[in-house]
Amino acid sequence: MISRKYLSKVMVVLSFVLILSTMLPSLQLAQAKNSSLNVKEVLSNLTDAERRALNQLEAQPGFTIHPDINVDSANPVQVIVEFKQEPAKVEVAKAKLIKKRATVSLSDASKKVDASHKKFQKVIDGLKRAKTEGASEIKVHQAYRDAFNGVAMTIPANMIKDLVEAGIVKRVWNDEKVQLTLPETKGEKAKPKMIDSVPHIGVDELHDEGIKGEGIKVGVIDTGIDYNHPDLTNVYKGYRKSDGGDASKVDPDSVKGWDFVDDDADPMEMTYDEWLESGYQSLICMAIVIIQHMVHTFLERLRDNKIVS
Repeated sequence: MISRKYLSKVMVVLSFVLILSTMLPSLQLAQAKNSSLNVKEVLSNLTDAERRALNQLEAQPGFTIHPDINVDSANPVQVIVEFKQEPAKVEVAKAKLIKKRATVSLSDASKKVDASHKKFQKVIDGLKRAKTEGASEIKVHQAYRDAFNGVAMTIPANMIKDLVEAGIVKRVWNDEKVQLTLPETKGEKAKPKMIDSVPHIGVDELHDEGIKGEGIKVGVIDTGIDYNHPDLTNVYKGYRKSDGGDASKVDPDSVKGWDFVDDDADPMEMTYDEWLESGYQSLICMAIVIIQHMVHTFLERLRDNKIVS
């Protein structure tokens, strides 16, 4: 049996719900008005620099073919060709921005991007079939679809107009190399950030016990190094297979590392392509979990032996 006290509370809650439901339309209208006022307030508070930046979002450069390209020359040039069809996500975002009635789906926009590349390839094939002088120099080096829709290519300069006249190309940019000159340093030393990771891995607990690592030998074990990688080849000072000789016959004390799997001095386990073919990449996640478990177990054992608290 429901008590009067309980029934009274239920009636109060129901009354509150009914009152709130009558207020919702006015609240939504007020929210819409506030949103409109907020937008106007933001726009009114923009600085001149911010307004110029907004205007430049849709501003277009004043050329179709970059003025530095001599279109009368038969010499091949490297160019970036921008298609009229915008990248898929850009088209979808712009459609939402201008509130088009016919919304553009990402799938449809992606199909348009693919179609633009196929049409452009037909134009290139047509130029090559015409056997125009210099047509053999035409080569597409890279296709872009995401943030930019177009291609990077080499083409005789006097054929660029043919590309533009095909109706697919929006703009042709001169593909220039830009060299960044780094500022001169005044001898300031880099400040290491290793100390930030100390609490994360629990080493601060060892430091509190006075264990700082003096006299402890540490072995770093990994899968090796690709010393032919352009970022590493000029700084790597270890053994190279190209040095000749049998890597297994090298004195371990004469090199900076040792391959304990192949039992030789060559740290090159496999190339990137060989790694992809091996199928081992699926084991990476499992290896991370195992390592985390090992570290946790190691710290627990240290605590059990009262090396850390």
